[in-house]
Amino acid sequence: MHHHHRLSDIYYRHRRGYVLALVPGLILVCAGIAAIMYSTLEERHAHHWITWTGISATCILAGLLFTGNAFVHKVKSDLAKRETQKLKKDSPTLTD
Repeated sequence: MHHHHRLSDIYYRHRRGYVLALVPGLILVCAGIAAIMYSTLEERHAHHWITWTGISATCILAGLLFTGNAFVHKVKSDLAKRETQKLKKDSPTLTD
C-alpha cells in the first residue's frame, strides 16, 4: 500500500511539473514567433535585425527547452499512473 501511495505522489508531482513547464514553454515559443513577425513587419526595426534575431532565437530555444522538460514530466507521470493502475488491478484489496 505504501508503494501505491508513493507512485501516486510521483504521478501528481510530475503532472504538476508538466503543466508548470508547458505553459511558459508555449508562451516563450509564441513570443519568439511574435518577435520575428514584429521585426519583419515594422520597417523602422530593419536595422536592428541582429537584436531581434537574438531575442526571437532566445525565446524560441528557451521555449523548446521548457516544452522538452514538460514532455519528460508527462512521460514520467504517465508511467507512474500506469504502474499505479497495474498495482490496483493486481491487488483488488488496495484502497485509496
